[in-house]
Amino acid sequence: MFVAIVNHDCNEGAAALVQGFRPHGPVAAIDSGSRLEPRHEALFDVRLPNVYYVGLLNEAVRLARLRGERRALYFVCSDVRFRDCGAALRRAEEAFRDPRIGVYAPSATASSHAQMRWRGSGRLRPAIFVEGFCFAARLALLEEMTPVDTSVNRIGWGLDVYLGFLALRRGMRSVVDDRITVEHPRTSGYARQEARSQRDRWFERQDPRARRFQRLTGNTLAKTRVGYELVSRLPWS
Repeated sequence: MFVAIVNHDCNEGAAALVQGFRPHGPVAAIDSGSRLEPRHEALFDVRLPNVYYVGLLNEAVRLARLRGERRALYFVCSDVRFRDCGAALRRAEEAFRDPRIGVYAPSATASSHAQMRWRGSGRLRPAIFVEGFCFAARLALLEEMTPVDTSVNRIGWGLDVYLGFLALRRGMRSVVDDRITVEHPRTSGYARQEARSQRDRWFERQDPRARRFQRLTGNTLAKTRVGYELVSRLPWS
């Protein structure tokens, strides 16, 4: 599995993740317009101007293809903290041995989405979608979604929802892993209203079924096990 660590001004976090993941598999570090000290410059395989979240995701998928990955991409923002990167990668690789799993994420100590928070189940559990700060997905799904038009949506709200839709449309599931927990700050460096506006403009250009999925998953019930069962049984294909 190919690991992409993406960064904007969290240079020490990126360094820790590269050091943690690199002994266990292929890793690329991608920077987006950070203020880099000389000791950080050599860390990054690709240094871009500030391309925001979506530009980083587009580049991560491009690099995965370029380096010969055929199965899945593990996409990690540099402000995510793991206790054991090797164990986290092994859990994700184990999950994708099941052809029914299309999108995977570790649970989180804090998240704006209830389905992401650690529940102590000790297993994989289904989720209607997983949040985009740390997730793995089959490359076929990501290739279907990218490249995303950054002139419409550069901040990236809604892409996690759309990826959940693509998985269900192909008869696959999204899952959250309660055996692995990561830490991620809930703060963001962008205006929520602008992020919401970009998301809505981008969804207007998508398949009507994707727009319906986005509306349904905005409901709190959809983020519960019962909601997942109801939504997942609808005819998305």
